[in-house]
Amino acid sequence: EQMKTAQKAAKILSRFPYVRGLAISGSLSKNYSTEKTDIDFFIITTANRLWLARTLMHLYKKLTFLTGRQKWFCMNYYVDKAGLEIEEKNIFTAMEIATLIPMQGKTVLDDFKLMNRWIKNYFPAGVNNTDNVPEIKKGWGGKLIENICNTRFGNWLDNRLMKITQGRWKKKE
Repeated sequence: EQMKTAQKAAKILSRFPYVRGLAISGSLSKNYSTEKTDIDFFIITTANRLWLARTLMHLYKKLTFLTGRQKWFCMNYYVDKAGLEIEEKNIFTAMEIATLIPMQGKTVLDDFKLMNRWIKNYFPAGVNNTDNVPEIKKGWGGKLIENICNTRFGNWLDNRLMKITQGRWKKKE
């Protein structure tokens, strides 16, 4: 039942600007979730637009509290296409990558898999298959925002959102 919900949530999240790949992570990907656990997502964005995509997605998540669906949208790990290779090469990170369940964005997820072949040192089978994973199709809203933000303004906005987020994290520490 949670996988059906995760597929719906992945389809919604894939429509957001600059999202290029989505996979399920966390307890659901490791087959030990319960009806009380949330749905964790691993997200790949366009290069240099991670913070813009993240901010828009987290604003949306705030609105899901109104409908009681906040557990559908736990976006817990982001990378952008310029940084597909995960630097922390250890057993924990390898397990997280090996257990990802690809949901949307086959080409980008395949690129991610190639950049992280090192996990075969820990898990010889590698990552889950992407054969039946659809490519992401953007709606008109996502395309419009991307066209507006594929400018110097978009560069400034992404950098600004990164600084704001890092500032908030620092205050929490």
